[in-house]
Formats: sequence, C-alpha cells, structure tokens
Amino acid sequence: MTKKQFISKLKELTKDLKELVEEEAVRLFESGAIDTKAHDNDYALPKIVLSAVLKREAWQYSPLDGEGKKYLENLMHF
Repeated sequence: MTKKQFISKLKELTKDLKELVEEEAVRLFESGAIDTKAHDNDYALPKIVLSAVLKREAWQYSPLDGEGKKYLENLMHF
C-alpha cells in the first residue's frame, strides 16, 4: 500500500468519526453517570468522557486477524 492509498483509506474510515464521537460524548455527559457539577470549566471532564468514548468505539476499528492484532500491539509501543 502506498502512502497515498493509506491516507485515502484512513480518510474514508474517519470521515464520520468526529460526529460520532461528539454525539456519544454528549450522550454520556447526559447519562447521569457522572456528577457534572463537581467539575470545573477545564479539560478534566471532557478528557474523561472522550477517553470513554474512544475506548468504547475502538472495537469498530480493531483488526480481526492474528497478524493485524500483532501489528496493533507493536504499534502501541511507539
């Protein structure tokens, strides 16, 4: 795969990601699972919620085969 092909596929995979992340983050914010009043107007709560969203959505983009999983584990070291 060339760099150009890679970037094209990456853009295709991520084109709706921003909207999905924002919608899921708002849903979690409104879920009642966190005390929103206990947080100041800083980045702590958005980071917590964003981290939860990304962990929940990561499975959609995870490799299915053994070799892909091996590459994923290796990339986590960089």
